[in-house]
Amino acid sequence: MKALLRRASIGHIAGRVAAAPLCVLFCAGFLADIASGAEGNAAVDITGTGVPRKTAPASQAQTIPMQKGVEYIDERGVSTLTNQHDLYGNLPGYTAVEIEYDPIVVPGRLKKTNATSYSSADIEHLVQRYARRYGLAPSLILAVIRAESNFDPYAVSPKGARGLMQLMPGTAAAMHVGDPFDPAQNIAGGTQYLARMLRLFHNNLDLALAAYNAGPETVKKYKGVPPFPETRQYIRNVQAFRARFEREGVTPKLLAGAKRPGSSYVPGAEGARYIIRFHSGLTQPADQVVEKSPYYYVVFQDRTYSVRMNLVKEIVKSG
Repeated sequence: MKALLRRASIGHIAGRVAAAPLCVLFCAGFLADIASGAEGNAAVDITGTGVPRKTAPASQAQTIPMQKGVEYIDERGVSTLTNQHDLYGNLPGYTAVEIEYDPIVVPGRLKKTNATSYSSADIEHLVQRYARRYGLAPSLILAVIRAESNFDPYAVSPKGARGLMQLMPGTAAAMHVGDPFDPAQNIAGGTQYLARMLRLFHNNLDLALAAYNAGPETVKKYKGVPPFPETRQYIRNVQAFRARFEREGVTPKLLAGAKRPGSSYVPGAEGARYIIRFHSGLTQPADQVVEKSPYYYVVFQDRTYSVRMNLVKEIVKSG
């Protein structure tokens, strides 16, 4: 593995694609415009016609099934879910970008009965396999795993990301990753996602890593690496781990004592305004959610993520 890492070129990043395009519309600053000036249960114009419409208080809309025409009014009377797409589509700050995902199908022979039964040789094989598949350096994949989860296959972030490469639930579902806690599926999905970020940001590794950490919509919003200390330190960490792994090699060993969390467990989610529940059973916290078919734009802790609407079962008000 050490020799392989030393030979790997980080410039080898041209991933192969064979799936229908997934169009991601990046949004910049529109949520604040939507929310401005609304207080209490005041009449709010959500029709785009200039005619205010009185809305129900938030206490009457605790659960929001995903269907056309549904809206949710928060405590300030602001509509955060609507089918009035023109209201949002006419706002500035959108850029259309094509991202293509391959559905992840991991051969059964590569899967184990539980995450902690994967050996170092198994992880090395998976990293090499999907590095070749998506055109990435194995050292970069291992560096991302080290920075994201420290080789804990059951890691869960306060934003809802899961597994070795910390896949967000919506991203995992879009790639047909049924179990993000399974190292084989997680490495396959995370490697593809990183390759797509590199392609999206013209092989600029700093921007791709920033997108991996904070979401590509956030990178587009700030027109570069976001001013988040966590994201900037993350980029430095990944680069440092990659350089060390290429220089010294690495034996990837999973945390054997790790315990699998429940599918709905997200640390710190009690501070979120909403909880998104996916058909997969996973959940993701949110501060704001705006519908622009075929996506929901999910904002949490200043990060913006796009989630395909058909992957979402419901959105509920937290607490």
